[in-house]
Amino acid sequence: LALNAERAREWLGPRGALAQYLLILREDPGNSRAQSGLKTAQNAAIELLEQAIKSGDENQIERINREWEAVEPNSQARQVRMLSWRSRQNADEEKVANVALLLQQAQNALGSGQLVSPQGQSAVDLYKQVLQADPGNALAKAGLLKVPKQIKLLSLVFWSVCLPTRG
Repeated sequence: LALNAERAREWLGPRGALAQYLLILREDPGNSRAQSGLKTAQNAAIELLEQAIKSGDENQIERINREWEAVEPNSQARQVRMLSWRSRQNADEEKVANVALLLQQAQNALGSGQLVSPQGQSAVDLYKQVLQADPGNALAKAGLLKVPKQIKLLSLVFWSVCLPTRG
């Protein structure tokens, strides 16, 4: 059986080896060779999952998780890594949604003339909040560059309306 588990690892990868070693350990819980092989297969599965997570390939991550879960549903190593990955995914999605909302609010503030006030809700403040969350955001950088132009335009309009005409 141990030889079958080693062949399974060669032919089927960690999933096959995990299944075989777990089968052996059900029959013979004290089998030290199977315990050692199981640990090696678990480490290989962890490494595969971590590589998939680093690559960002969601399909591969989910496939490895499903295969590992089918063989070893209570693996804490798998569960911890998947929870960590999923929480990062959720945090990224929340960040994207927050940045989009801030950009929309900043555009609205720019359009309504709230360029530098009210504090925390002006176009400048909102674009700065976007850049805090996403330092490379090109839309926020471009928006900040529009503010001085808007101020200049508004001041020209103001002075053209307020200055008496010479006649």
